[in-house]
Amino acid sequence: MIVGMAIVIPTILSHVGGLVAMNAKFAAINPNLTTLKGMMPTVWVAGLCIMWGFFQIGGAPASVVRFMTVKNAKSVKSAMMWSLIFTAFIFFSYSIVGPACRVMFPNPDAFDLVFPMAVKELLPTVVSGIILAAILAAIMSTVDSDLLVVGSAAAKDLYTSLFNPKATEKQQLVVGRIVLFLVAVITGLIALHPPTAILWLVTMTFSLFASAFTAVIIAMFWWPGATGKGAVWSIIAGTVTCVVWYIIGFNLYHSLNMWPGGFFPPFVGVPVATLVLFVVSKLTPKPSEKSLKIFFN
Repeated sequence: MIVGMAIVIPTILSHVGGLVAMNAKFAAINPNLTTLKGMMPTVWVAGLCIMWGFFQIGGAPASVVRFMTVKNAKSVKSAMMWSLIFTAFIFFSYSIVGPACRVMFPNPDAFDLVFPMAVKELLPTVVSGIILAAILAAIMSTVDSDLLVVGSAAAKDLYTSLFNPKATEKQQLVVGRIVLFLVAVITGLIALHPPTAILWLVTMTFSLFASAFTAVIIAMFWWPGATGKGAVWSIIAGTVTCVVWYIIGFNLYHSLNMWPGGFFPPFVGVPVATLVLFVVSKLTPKPSEKSLKIFFN
């Protein structure tokens, strides 16, 4: 993805006459699009920065799982630094690719296809093929990480913890595979007739994950006083708050992408989840010293 952006951006700018010309053509479409906040409320702009930045901690469990594979604390710091650099470059690139593609393709059949259209139209066949293959590889990487998280959570966190504490590894493997098969079938059916607003579908999923897991993940690393019951009730409270916030927004504005005060659901769900985690943890027995030594030595 990084290499693809590095190739595509200069090519796009050369075709639209550079940043200044691109900005002028973009303003001709809609002058509001060239301002800092665009057509969004100020609270949305600030909220997006925090949501897609800080809330990645809980909103992207597949990414967090990868940090758990590092061998020591030094590697964690290095991985975090490079991930921030790459993410910043990608987001900066989108801010150029998006307006440029809007200028070159003002009326696309589907906005999700704009970037592949730009790659196909502007680059040599061989280069465009490599970049599109890289995009598919990135998609597959994300999908397999998500599937592993789903299978592991279903087999260990649900089946073993709630229904069969004495489940063998073979039984857990069977449950995980069944869940993965069902998820694959359901997503395949959705892909046959995909929703028109993929971005908002992703945003809603991200909002639920962020509201449910951000507080718990932070406490898991930094607060020895957190308890298992506190974590469970925190996840429930964050999830319910996020869903309720979406429902309130829909009742007020008849839209799933508008909310009271312009606040994204995680901005309500995470504080509620944090408060519940703190209160329940204080009211329930603390973890054993043996457990604390494993995680907070």
